[in-house]
Amino acid sequence: MKKFILVILGFSLCFACGNETNKSDTALQQEDKASTTTASKAIPKPTDAARKLANTTPLNEDVLVDLFPETLLDMNRTTAGKGTLRARNASGANAIYHGPDKKSMSIAITDCAGVDGAKLYKRYSKYKTKKEDTENSTSTTTYFSKNGMEGKVIFIKSLNQHTLDLLYQDRLVMTIGATHIELNKIWEAIEVLPLSELLNQ
Repeated sequence: MKKFILVILGFSLCFACGNETNKSDTALQQEDKASTTTASKAIPKPTDAARKLANTTPLNEDVLVDLFPETLLDMNRTTAGKGTLRARNASGANAIYHGPDKKSMSIAITDCAGVDGAKLYKRYSKYKTKKEDTENSTSTTTYFSKNGMEGKVIFIKSLNQHTLDLLYQDRLVMTIGATHIELNKIWEAIEVLPLSELLNQ
């Protein structure tokens, strides 16, 4: 009889411990869910920004073309025109510069406003989440977030060539290709363009 009572007590203790463990697990899951919900509310969703941009009037392409000065750093503008290859029907402009010592730079700007531009924004908003930089024998890929810009730089060592893909102030997508130009000079070139003044009008 004693043995039977001990067995019953053992089962009761195991059952009670199991219930407490389940309760603890449930409580932790609820806390995790609550903290995740709070965090997600604090961070604006790309879809919300894209929806707002879809209802925003795009910048005029003539205005975008006028952003490109005739000279940039020590290079002369050789071409400038409307349009973009990044998003069909989105408003955009592009320019190419050439300088001494085989220097060259191409700049393409696309406005993420309007229905078509907003689709492009969804793709580029991924740069808001910083990834790990990589390097191999031929190239380096560096991710950055600075001065209202998020994006990446790919450097091809053998060509001495930088390619930048970036989102500017949550509105403009820029693609820049530069050959025989140091990265710090590329940042200077971006600062020369009156992008911030244009968006704050």
